[in-house]
Amino acid sequence: MKYFRYLCALVLGFVIFVKCSDNSIQVDLLVKNAHILNSDGEFIGDFLAINKGKFEYVGVFDKHSEKYTADSVIDCSGNYIYAGFHDGHCHFYGLGKNIIAYAELGNCSSFKEVINIVKKHGSDVQSGWILGRGWDQNNWKDKKFPTKHMLDSIFPERPVMLTRVDGHAVLANAKALKLSGIDSTSSIEGGEIEIRNGKLTGILLDVAADSIKATAEVESSEFVERALLAAQDTCFKYGLVCVTDAGLDYSHIDIIDSLQEVGKLKIKINAMINPEEKNYKRYLYNGGVDKQKLRVKTIKLYADGALGSRGAKLTNPYSDDSLSTGILTISPEDIDNACKLAYDHNFQVACHAIGDSANRFVLNHYSKYLKDTNDRRWRIEHAQIVDPNDYAMFQDYSIIPSMQTCHATSDMEWAETRLGHRIDWAYQTNKLLGFHKWFINGTDCPVESINPMYNIYAAITRKSLKPSVEWKIGEDQAIDISTAIKSLTEWPAKGAFWENKTGRIEKGMDADFIVFKKNLFDLSPEQMIKITPEETWIDGEMVYSK
Repeated sequence: MKYFRYLCALVLGFVIFVKCSDNSIQVDLLVKNAHILNSDGEFIGDFLAINKGKFEYVGVFDKHSEKYTADSVIDCSGNYIYAGFHDGHCHFYGLGKNIIAYAELGNCSSFKEVINIVKKHGSDVQSGWILGRGWDQNNWKDKKFPTKHMLDSIFPERPVMLTRVDGHAVLANAKALKLSGIDSTSSIEGGEIEIRNGKLTGILLDVAADSIKATAEVESSEFVERALLAAQDTCFKYGLVCVTDAGLDYSHIDIIDSLQEVGKLKIKINAMINPEEKNYKRYLYNGGVDKQKLRVKTIKLYADGALGSRGAKLTNPYSDDSLSTGILTISPEDIDNACKLAYDHNFQVACHAIGDSANRFVLNHYSKYLKDTNDRRWRIEHAQIVDPNDYAMFQDYSIIPSMQTCHATSDMEWAETRLGHRIDWAYQTNKLLGFHKWFINGTDCPVESINPMYNIYAAITRKSLKPSVEWKIGEDQAIDISTAIKSLTEWPAKGAFWENKTGRIEKGMDADFIVFKKNLFDLSPEQMIKITPEETWIDGEMVYSK
């Protein structure tokens, strides 16, 4: 017995010795032979160890990193790794709807082209509503809004709704207007129904446009799922690992949540809720949601419309329409109610404001509740035209500008016609960046392309993508590539209170990254817009590969 005890002690000691001698650390994945760059373009390593969806080690492969072992080892073959892109303001579900149900009208150079595409789409979709999106009369020779007359003659018995590129205006035919209960006597607060010579033209703006969308877009759960997955596929292609969807109802968010729970929807989503009681009951009053891939802690508001459709609310009339100052789409009572609810329940507020009057309106209402510097990160979405006298309020009340750098170059051909001298107040990226040293960038897709490279291009060049447009808009507002990349990675994450979770390649952060063949910091702007990622990874899982 004594000998047996001695033998057991000897065996146990040997096991402990072997265990202590083995310093290896088992992880899920190793990535070797990479060029890993941070958002400043600095080399931070060639080796990643990833475990349980997070970066366990980021650095060079040496004697310290040799201890990591994994069943899965990837040779990156010298390719470049960056933090995955975040779209800080888009309409993710809207992108998916466009892909699966809408005729694409964004490249039309005339209303005749629009009609031809809609006719073909109508023959492909043989029943129900005919939907299209993307037309922009500013790209046509005749820059006036179109009318419904041709649609009425071609589609007398089928409803047609064609959404303008900005989403704030629609063209509807007579059948669609009738189904929506809109006639020449209708009036909708916060919107405009265009009437000429006592008759409807078919053009509806802002809240009026929303009313007809509600009639046209009756969607099943199966439709919503298909749209979300189609949008995800497109986002992955461009290296997006996280999106902020700027305005959803709880019914859509619940489907997002369920798809994420079963692993179908892998992209991270910061979902803003529309300001309706049904959404407050589902999320606001219950403290919101902050899961691994889903955050619901923001109320989305709209203060005005869009500049292209003259719905942006200006203090003084449009330079090309002396009878219009745009549309204020929310009442003082409604914005106060939403701000108070958000403040009391520790929610963010994110309010769309494009015109100088709308921005002042929102800044003033925010200031009632924020009162001083704070870390609530209330946002103004777009902050497109801001009177210089109002700049200081962004700093005084810690209000975050959420700007889309691509808008400056998309609007540049006609923006000065709309604004006159106020163009000097518009698209002030550098000016607003200066107050907090960070801002949130996004594509506003499907208003613009979901490709974040276009935002980077616009931010650093202030040039149009159209070769025929050679001049630049507000050159002094251009930013460098490092700042542009931060505005599409770590800063949108900060805007969603996820800065300690995602947006950077660091130990302990979610393993969200993208792989390129080339060093983005070595490319010209023209080369950058032609390159897309080789791979996209979320939580240590490859979700896209060319």
